[in-house]
Amino acid sequence: MAEPFLALHGLTKHFEVPRPLLARVASRAPPPVVRAVEEVSLVLPAGETLGVVGESGCGKTTLGRLLVGLEVPSGGEIRLRGQPLEGGAHARPRSLQRRIQMVFQDPYSSLDPRWKVRDIVTEPAVGELSAAARRERASQLLRQVGLSEADLDKYPHQFSGGQRQRVAIARALCAEPELVVCDEPTSALDVSVQAQVLNLLRETQGRLGLSMVFISHDLAVISHVSTAVAVMYLGRVVEWAPRAVLFAAPAHPYTRALLETIPDVRRPGRRRAAIPGEVPSALAPPPGCAFHPRCPLAEPRCRVERPELRPLGNGTLVACHVVSERGLPVEPARTIDVP
Repeated sequence: MAEPFLALHGLTKHFEVPRPLLARVASRAPPPVVRAVEEVSLVLPAGETLGVVGESGCGKTTLGRLLVGLEVPSGGEIRLRGQPLEGGAHARPRSLQRRIQMVFQDPYSSLDPRWKVRDIVTEPAVGELSAAARRERASQLLRQVGLSEADLDKYPHQFSGGQRQRVAIARALCAEPELVVCDEPTSALDVSVQAQVLNLLRETQGRLGLSMVFISHDLAVISHVSTAVAVMYLGRVVEWAPRAVLFAAPAHPYTRALLETIPDVRRPGRRRAAIPGEVPSALAPPPGCAFHPRCPLAEPRCRVERPELRPLGNGTLVACHVVSERGLPVEPARTIDVP
């Protein structure tokens, strides 16, 4: 079989928590470890969008940073068109690193306030193009994202939030990437501006044939941009499914709980139940299934045995003992308001 465009195999990232010197000497114990990403295995076909969703602290941003090389994996591997991406960005060949670019969450902090837009946009081309060619390239990219040549000599503070995010998208496109990782690129924007940026990303993807990993906590946004969805909880993927399948028949209890928090246009005034409890600490995750302290379906087995992702037969992979063995009644498809 041909290698998928992007494949993650057992991808893991642990962070050691620094402690004061006196505490380290006195205890002589190894430092505590945050298990941010734990044995994630996923594939993404070329030209499609994988949505990654979950509560804050579930590891989705760390997953994105691993993809672009801003973090070095503790274990597992990333393969792009069958070629392993080893180490961080500085360890990867420049020709390989350019193929993956990122659009960050906050357009107010991801752009250097001391640089003009023409320099920000063409930063990936430094050393490759002359000054005149870089200016022409910047002008072309700004037009592609809905800005004008008159914006070349402006600074980031002269733009609105949505315009800054357009500049960030233009910078990502300058490297002519094959994969763009979007880390909640609309969460800091007004709803009307969110729609503009999302539509720009979809139009750009279709025109250039890009593949995308879109990270968000907003299921409405995920439903708008994704072709498949991975639901993460405490560093692990608990469900993967094509978008239509996931929203029509969510399988994992955590996915169902997330969908219950979304307003339903068919049932105005419906009381939406919050997910009970708090996300456990990644420093000391619960044994067995990490979701069992909050799960209404938890059984004694869930407290001691960690479930693995298993196919359900409808295109879904789910990590749940109860669902895998007994199944759950299918709920009607949800109607979700999209910005």
